[in-house]
Amino acid sequence: MSWAHRPGWLPGPTTGRPTGALAPARPAQRRSRSGTLLLLSLWGVPDGEAGAFVSGPLPGLVREAVRRTGSCTVVSDARLDGALHVTEADVDALHASCAVLLASPTLGALTLAHARRSPAALLPPLGDTQRDLAGRVLSAASLPWALDPGGAWGPPDDNPWAALDPSLDDLRGAQRVARSLRQLTLAPW
Repeated sequence: MSWAHRPGWLPGPTTGRPTGALAPARPAQRRSRSGTLLLLSLWGVPDGEAGAFVSGPLPGLVREAVRRTGSCTVVSDARLDGALHVTEADVDALHASCAVLLASPTLGALTLAHARRSPAALLPPLGDTQRDLAGRVLSAASLPWALDPGGAWGPPDDNPWAALDPSLDDLRGAQRVARSLRQLTLAPW
């Protein structure tokens, strides 16, 4: 049996049995939120495309985030100057305390925003995988683009995830996978 990390609300093909959302069981919450969290994924992105984004639009987005929200924390899955590596950061805690989320279209970032029911603005999709995922996400939920005028900075929809059927994803996919794995490890051979 194979499992596929795909939230129930995400349209499109899947191979294996969908796990549902793999998100923190109880996402942290903060009363006061400030600053911007920018989650940048360069995994599987061609070098030329990644380099063009990092040296082109990224510095301008960071400057605008600082200007508008007072700070900008950049977390990336690649080693970048001035960015935290994803292995060095508590992304859930950073997201809980940020006022604005700018994120590459990745399942991890979108699932975190969905679990917390918070607004998010999408960075331009880099590479074929992100482009495919962005297309599928936008057919289900209306999220703004970070580079559109007012996209990340316009009045946020309080719950951009409200249009999604909650019965499609109970946010306990990780628990189902863990339970199945426990059962498999205890099964007599």
